[in-house]
Parts: sequence; C-alpha cells; structure tokens
Amino acid sequence: MEYELQLDELLWRAKRRYTRRLFAIERHGRIAALMARKRIRLQQEQFPADAAELDIRLAHQLRDIDESTAEKHERNLSVFLFRIREIHAGRWTNLGFS
Repeated sequence: MEYELQLDELLWRAKRRYTRRLFAIERHGRIAALMARKRIRLQQEQFPADAAELDIRLAHQLRDIDESTAEKHERNLSVFLFRIREIHAGRWTNLGFS
C-alpha cells in the first residue's frame, strides 16, 4: 500500500511538472509575439515607407516564434511520456513482474 502512495505521488508530480512547463512555454510564446508586434509597430511609426517590409518581417518572426513554441511543446511532451514510462517500469519492477 505504501508503494501505491509513492506511485500516485510520482505520477502527480510528473503531471504537475508537465503542466507548469506547458503554461510557461505558452506564456513565453505570447510574450515573444507581443514584443515582436510592439517592436515592429514602433518601427512602422518611425519608418512609414518601409511598412510593407516590416509587416513581412513581423510575419516571419511570428512564424519562427510559433515553430519554436511547437518544438518546445513536443520536447515537453516527450519528457513527460518518458517520465511516465519510467515510473511504470519501476512499478512493475517493485511488484516483481519484471
């Protein structure tokens, strides 16, 4: 029974860590996108003749931010799944089913 409590605690911690990282990744992506938009908007005010070029640059920056955020999501998910497999492998070992 004691081991079941430890297993539940390990699973809960892994899920909590995954969720915290997920929120941090999303927050970082939102902040980076807002900063890029603000930076481009200020540049457009300073250089109105280059507005079309700045819009294209903004689109590229936002795409890069989205791609890096997606990579971070994938990496976070793979780490989470690896940890869950580790926990379950330890459970089977401790129960004598290895």
